[in-house]
Amino acid sequence: MDTIVVKRASLKEVDYVNDLFDQYRISGRRCTATLPGRDDLEEMLEGRGYIVLVAVKPYRGVLHYLGYAQLSPVVSASGEKDWGLGELFVLPEAQHNGVEKALLAAVMNYTKRKDALELLSEAASHSDAIKELYESKEYAGNA
Repeated sequence: MDTIVVKRASLKEVDYVNDLFDQYRISGRRCTATLPGRDDLEEMLEGRGYIVLVAVKPYRGVLHYLGYAQLSPVVSASGEKDWGLGELFVLPEAQHNGVEKALLAAVMNYTKRKDALELLSEAASHSDAIKELYESKEYAGNA
């Protein structure tokens, strides 16, 4: 897949991000009861506690939303602020084209910029491909 851009989602993109969350729910990986409502999603996109990164591909002047990663701050046992990767989802038609890798690289870069000591992940268990990528030498210990 050419030119994949990963960026922090903005409030203006709430409808597109909401569609990705719905696709995640439909995929059977997320219980409907725990899916954030639109108000919760708007708060996330305003930066209240969560960070949502989206992978997009520009095509003929239109951004096509391919996936997202959701990060939340976590306080470790030592009291240090780390980051938790709660979800990483890529649309089925965009999988295995570098989107997962681009999202995970952006997550790692974000946590490095925030001086996180560790990146904790629940998302890696949802997908063998994501788990393999997350545990690879390329990313292990890089947060």
